[in-house]
Amino acid sequence: MKNILKGLAAAALVFAVATPVSAASFDLSFNTQNTGARNSLTYNYNDGLDSLTVYGLSGRNNQTISGNTVQTWAGYGMGTPTQNGSHRVSNDSVRGQRVYQMVLFDFGREVSLDSFTVGDSAWGNNNWASVLAYTDTAPLTTLSGLTWSSLLQNGFSHAGDANTYTGVAEGTPKLVEGGLTSQYWLVGVYNAVFSDNPLGTYNEGFKLTGISFSTMDVSEVPLPAAAWLFLTGLAGMSWMKKRKQKRDQLQAA
Repeated sequence: MKNILKGLAAAALVFAVATPVSAASFDLSFNTQNTGARNSLTYNYNDGLDSLTVYGLSGRNNQTISGNTVQTWAGYGMGTPTQNGSHRVSNDSVRGQRVYQMVLFDFGREVSLDSFTVGDSAWGNNNWASVLAYTDTAPLTTLSGLTWSSLLQNGFSHAGDANTYTGVAEGTPKLVEGGLTSQYWLVGVYNAVFSDNPLGTYNEGFKLTGISFSTMDVSEVPLPAAAWLFLTGLAGMSWMKKRKQKRDQLQAA
């Protein structure tokens, strides 16, 4: 009986403060509408409780990153306008200087980006991509004044190594590696400034047709149940203490 009460007391203390974590997975398609060029796009998820905001970014590898418009084309996906007007998330060659195009996802909360899918690609089933996550504890306020090469020194981390996103097939989800969670994710064509992979010598280009991601939801134990278990445990421990004191007094007598 004594051991049972101890077990109940311990369980009460545990369950009274437990906060189980459960994952919720979501899929978003960028393939169903024509939005026209905008400064940003917004998508609601989690029954409308949360929203994703998407921004377009571009810039040569040794110059500062600048904002770009972003839009979707029905049947083709999401992209940012490029220097040559192909409207793909792309890497243009302009007078020998690479112009990299990427999109910045702001999920409004920490998420795990699970996969992304490309379409309307320049290289069919042999595309290359870069994926980064913002992992610093400081709030991300702006990318103004930064270059692509400085991102890794300003809070961003690789999601997978340099060879992870080579051979990305059009229309097939590409899994995101690295085990990172972040509110902010950068997805775009392969950018040679993040590594020395020689595949960066090619001109890549594609639209994003969709992403999959997961959130971590914390659900608290209902207070009445937790409080009842907690009080039961305390009562049991108090009863055991009084019983021990009485037994000790009888032995002393």
